[in-house]
Amino acid sequence: MKLEILLLSTTEYVLTMDMLGPIVDNVGGIVEMSQQVMLMIWRKRMSVRERTDVLDAIGDITKATTKGFATGFAALASFLALALFFLFSAYTDEACAAVGRTTQEIVNEDYKEKPNYSRCVSIIVSASLRVIIKPGALAIISPTIGGDW
Repeated sequence: MKLEILLLSTTEYVLTMDMLGPIVDNVGGIVEMSQQVMLMIWRKRMSVRERTDVLDAIGDITKATTKGFATGFAALASFLALALFFLFSAYTDEACAAVGRTTQEIVNEDYKEKPNYSRCVSIIVSASLRVIIKPGALAIISPTIGGDW
């Protein structure tokens, strides 16, 4: 839980750096295309490329940093999705097993005498609806909670 809070608390920083990185990274190319060679800064003559190389390095660093955060968010999201998938599978498997047990009990009781198929179907349907509540609730609630994060 601490990892999620840490990642989410830096979202504003990551979004800002994600916007700044490509802009600052392209400064050198923009200056070269505009054919500016020399620049006067505080009464010193400097090559424009010397000045923009520092910005270019900053842009590379910010792009790399935001890619690292994006990788972390993707890993967290895939972990949560995988956990939900396994939980949903376990709930569904449990529900199928419960309905199977109910069906077996009904068949064992009914086939000793004349079978009542409508009773068997109604009991199986009601058992199915009763045990599928947990996986159904997980399928409905998890995107809602996940969307709020």
